[in-house]
Amino acid sequence: TCRARVAQRSIRYCDDPPIAVFDNDAGAPDPESHLRLRPARHILVLIRVRSLRSDSCQPERLGLYTSNDVITALAIGNDIVYVGTDSGGLNLIDATAPENMSLLLTLLPNETIYDVEIAGQTLYLTHDSGLTAYDISTPTNPIAGTTVPAEDSWRQIHLAGARGLITDNNGKLFTLDLAIPTQPITQSSYLLPGPPGGIAMNGNVAYAG
Repeated sequence: TCRARVAQRSIRYCDDPPIAVFDNDAGAPDPESHLRLRPARHILVLIRVRSLRSDSCQPERLGLYTSNDVITALAIGNDIVYVGTDSGGLNLIDATAPENMSLLLTLLPNETIYDVEIAGQTLYLTHDSGLTAYDISTPTNPIAGTTVPAEDSWRQIHLAGARGLITDNNGKLFTLDLAIPTQPITQSSYLLPGPPGGIAMNGNVAYAG
């Protein structure tokens, strides 16, 4: 059923290769609505999916934005979609009006963005030059904090309150001290058999696989 496909995250969103941002049908928060971000090629697609309590949950396209570069990572906050690319840096897309999305500004132009995460008012990017934290309390004017260089290019980042995890291209897993959000500090490390497909953290236990 449509409900099962939503729950299993296996919807065919549309014929285009999309990145999908879902919103619920009404303006009020809905615990059964689902937000999805899915990177694919050069196309950013915003799609509305009705509440799972609705009899009909047929996806509805709200808007489309075409990137000049291949999209590699995504995060969303304050009606801004943070779009990482393979050679064009991080594009901040104004999604206030999904039918007319527009580019606000670009951070780190000409760099590859590997991962994008947001925690509160702080944006974290892994990119060619390292890990950089930005204060986004004013969303249209990000202020760069500390950049942490990598031994061999940072890749994935996972945030867990005042701590986090980050991996590099060699498969080394590091813990992060995020007590001062815009000043991340790498701590202990563990060499994995290879670069992991995903990382997560639950309490004092880190997972990589």
